[in-house]
Amino acid sequence: MNSKTTYKIRPAGRHVLTIGRDLIQDNYAAVFELVKNAYDADSPDVHIEFIVSPDCSGYTIVISDHGHGMSRDEVINKWMVPSTNNKRERRKSPSGRNLQGSKGVGRYAASILGADLLLETVNTKYEKTTAYFEWSDFETASYLDDVEIPLETEAVSEAPGTRLTINGGSEMLAEWDQRQFDKLRFELKKLTSPIINAFSNEGGSDTFRIGLTVSGFPKVNDIHETVEPYPLFDLFDYKISGKVGRDGTGTLIYSSQKARNTIEEKVAFNFGKSISCGELDIDIRVYDREVDAIDALIKRGFTDEFGKYVQKLEARQILNASNGIGVYRNGFRIRPLGDPDFDWLKLNARRVQNPTRCIGSNQAIGYVQIQSEDRSQLIEKSARDGLKENIAFNQLKEITIQVITELEWRRFNYRKSAGLSRPAFKMESNLQNLFSYEELKQDIETELTKATVDRITIDEIVKRINEETREKNRIVDEIRQVVAIYQSQITLGKIINVLLHEARRPLSYFRN
Repeated sequence: MNSKTTYKIRPAGRHVLTIGRDLIQDNYAAVFELVKNAYDADSPDVHIEFIVSPDCSGYTIVISDHGHGMSRDEVINKWMVPSTNNKRERRKSPSGRNLQGSKGVGRYAASILGADLLLETVNTKYEKTTAYFEWSDFETASYLDDVEIPLETEAVSEAPGTRLTINGGSEMLAEWDQRQFDKLRFELKKLTSPIINAFSNEGGSDTFRIGLTVSGFPKVNDIHETVEPYPLFDLFDYKISGKVGRDGTGTLIYSSQKARNTIEEKVAFNFGKSISCGELDIDIRVYDREVDAIDALIKRGFTDEFGKYVQKLEARQILNASNGIGVYRNGFRIRPLGDPDFDWLKLNARRVQNPTRCIGSNQAIGYVQIQSEDRSQLIEKSARDGLKENIAFNQLKEITIQVITELEWRRFNYRKSAGLSRPAFKMESNLQNLFSYEELKQDIETELTKATVDRITIDEIVKRINEETREKNRIVDEIRQVVAIYQSQITLGKIINVLLHEARRPLSYFRN
């Protein structure tokens, strides 16, 4: 039998979960997608609130903003349409912000955070639209259009904005322990760039604040704060920054805070050909890791989030956690580029080849601002796990390494002239790594998790390793102090020897 007809593709009900819960990288990436939606709505702020139910059987996440909200038509024909190209076509918000979302799937990341979602949005005409999504309905539905979404609209006197309420059960509650919230806080601190974004709102005065509240979680410290980056960024030892145009040329500025009264140096940059990764705004700051450099860093004003000066061990820990050269688009970081354990520029491999000149990934905190996808060929992956490996991305890496090399040569020359010799640096590095248990902790956590050991036991083991690390590092600091005393005595001895040698002939003259 030969028959010819046409058919339409009907997405399965769980298609929404595939592009949301199954595609998104982790819980943090899901929170970030919803935060970006608040930014796109021209909200001056967004507030993230985690609340435990009274009987500790689950939790509620509320993400609210004060943006322009959505009308009933926008909810139905844009927000509820997967993979809509609405933001890609508009490109800018009513207030002139470059829109973060472009793939039309970020909002469905909410499905990884809880079992349901209540959307409440009020537009500038004071119309409130409410929609309720229960993700299990999509799991069981044969086709996407079989799922019915309760939706209603009414006139209200409430201020414009959007509020998302997500409920999770006991299994999801168990995932959010102290360690998870600490990581969430740290990830939020690195989410937005601490420097002025050359490619965001042209006005330059646009602000966006992120608030975080956590209350009632078992064995978790309550949090109520406005998330801000650590003050570490302004306390660099060496810095190089500037812009690179589409023709591959630009001007960089090199500066250092290692010595007083140093002047900035202009550096002409030439990649040698035009580039497809768009214009780049680069700012990379490098920190020496010797004990004297850490002391100087603290004296420059290195304080914790409470305004107290940090101790040497804490300073090292913050440096270890904060390092990484992030890639930012419109002021928001593209994960995992910039994560401390994701050396996408292979800095550590370069340093092995030339340890005297090259810096390691744990010494750099950098920010590379890139343009929107419509102005560059740097394409974000749908899973929110980086940029696609194409020619533009390879050029981005090559240019960033070339900029870092300009800094490395100037840093090398300064350290050489200042007598910061390689042997002393090597000894400091060996002392620093003598009792570094970070890799050991990660390996133990991985193996215990594979062995289905409960989270409480794992955290207790990690806690004991951290206590041992602190004690060993206290001993290392004592060793450093003793070595510093001996080094100063050796230096004094060398000076006296030179003086005696040079003064021998004049003294002989006076004696005769």
